[in-house]
Amino acid sequence: MAKKEVSTDFYFAHDVDELDQLCRIFWADPQARHNFKLFGDVMSFDATYSTNRYKLVFVPFTGVDHHKKSVTFAVGLIAKEDVDSYTWLLEHFQMAMGKVPTCTVTDQDPAMRVAISRVFDTTRHRYCMWHIMTKVCEKVGPTLARNEDFLRSLNSVVWNETQTISEFEAAWQTVMEKHELVDHRWFTHLFEIREYWIPAFFNDMFMGGLMKTTSRSESENNVFNSCTSPHLSLTDFFIKFEKAIDKQRHTQTRLNADCEDKFPELKTTLLLERQAATTYTIAVFYDVQKEILEACFSSQIINKTVEGNIVRLEIEDTNKMMHSVEYNSATRTTHCTCNMFNRIGLQCRHALLSFKDACLERIPGQYITPRWTRTTCWPYAQLYANPEQGGPTEVLSGDTRMGTVFDEFFKCVGNAYGNTDRITELAQILKEYREKTTESMPQMETRAKKTDAVFLVGDVHGNVHS
Repeated sequence: MAKKEVSTDFYFAHDVDELDQLCRIFWADPQARHNFKLFGDVMSFDATYSTNRYKLVFVPFTGVDHHKKSVTFAVGLIAKEDVDSYTWLLEHFQMAMGKVPTCTVTDQDPAMRVAISRVFDTTRHRYCMWHIMTKVCEKVGPTLARNEDFLRSLNSVVWNETQTISEFEAAWQTVMEKHELVDHRWFTHLFEIREYWIPAFFNDMFMGGLMKTTSRSESENNVFNSCTSPHLSLTDFFIKFEKAIDKQRHTQTRLNADCEDKFPELKTTLLLERQAATTYTIAVFYDVQKEILEACFSSQIINKTVEGNIVRLEIEDTNKMMHSVEYNSATRTTHCTCNMFNRIGLQCRHALLSFKDACLERIPGQYITPRWTRTTCWPYAQLYANPEQGGPTEVLSGDTRMGTVFDEFFKCVGNAYGNTDRITELAQILKEYREKTTESMPQMETRAKKTDAVFLVGDVHGNVHS
């Protein structure tokens, strides 16, 4: 309640049982809610263990930020892991955020499944593959658990993100027959619910890296390990939770500062790579750079046909896998059968090779996913003075006025990178502009007013100064 008095955007709700004892609580502070606006396309929530002396179960709602790190949207504590409790949590989550995620990832808890179908009626529900696959050795027994051929074959079938549904089903059947698991009850059940967890059934949906081999919910639990002692009171739990959240946000602030202060090493002369280096966060750029290098040095065009504006390419990549790319030179649109862009919002080596073949110097704008860009590094509650309106304007994305300025700045830095003359020229232009604008401003306007703007600036160490 004290936090609510300080900030009207702090959301919380609680409920008591028939004995007037606390049985449910949900909260999300302003930055957590803002994080959901930016990164809430895919979310996982997990209830894995009790966290305090009252045996309330800790339920963090987790996403992936622009540095590929876990980010917390909201938190709940519940006394019972039943349908009513999960329904209550999800209803308050929807009220706090104003919308539901496109995809929601959970473990196989049946109560969660019912609650999601009740409240998140527009979301796609997916089971966490990591939770499922960690049970394999327990379910198959000690002999198969030590069989490397079986484990390798099963993993190659389950984690394959490029196969079709029919290819998965055929490969699954082969593994089951080879290792005499066709009638195994647990594996039979997994196959029956395959549309809830196998990647082939989600190839049309953005997952933002949430379903990689490392469970995001498990990663989140590591963040909150200090909060999970059975001896903690609720007050102790909340204090430790706040410290853990501060640590998580400090890491994000430090990475944001790195994006403004550092420029990653380039490995090709392609302008496509320079654009990527100035557009994406550092962590995401290295993923894009890997695809660029594969496109340049490890993938090759086996066949090419041209029909008007349509160019069709058959491409063989490093793994000797064949993929088809269709590129429209008029609209600069492309589609690859590996569906990587649909899954994670980054272009694959095959599409990048089609851009290189078409002599494109930049990745087309429609293929720059905003949630992965550097301009998403500095929108958190930053306010900039808007001289036209005489008041502050909140910056929420790179599409705003300040977003455009920073976007152009990073492009200029990228163009000048590696060229001493260009760097000197750019520095001189910036210096002249700063001196010109400073001289033209009245003395009073050179001093920031509290009513004009509030700046939150992260230094290179990740510290935040106002």
